[in-house]
Amino acid sequence: RQLRDQGVDAAFMSGDGMFLGAFAGVVDGSRATGGADGPVIVTCPCVGVATTPNQEAFAERFTEAWGSAPFNFAPEAYDATNVLLAGIDSGARTRSGLLAWVSDVSFTGITSVVGFDADGEAEGPAVYVFTVSDGSFVTVGRFEDGELQPVGD
Repeated sequence: RQLRDQGVDAAFMSGDGMFLGAFAGVVDGSRATGGADGPVIVTCPCVGVATTPNQEAFAERFTEAWGSAPFNFAPEAYDATNVLLAGIDSGARTRSGLLAWVSDVSFTGITSVVGFDADGEAEGPAVYVFTVSDGSFVTVGRFEDGELQPVGD
């Protein structure tokens, strides 16, 4: 706010540290969408806002079970848990067995296709891009493989 009050009209961009409802609640809508002041853009390597029927169903089940909306990274944690459960169901019952199983997995979750490279790092995690409208985050798209892709289509 202090920068805006001093006349700075540049875009404000931040990572997931600002991906909080409290932040969205104080951002003026015209500022968030690039009105008189620059736009507000927040990125997060998390879905954050449900954009598919499977994500919406997860959010409904989560809210029913826990009495609040899913927190950041909850859908990704759900996918990670389901990867491990699928490995256990396949017969991988030890740490080394699960490690071998996940090294060759391509699992379609509610957030993405989960897979790992030779070093065990997640392959191609997406970074979601949000702006703010009426005090809430709105998904603009998903930055993946060097391009901004629309979501929810």
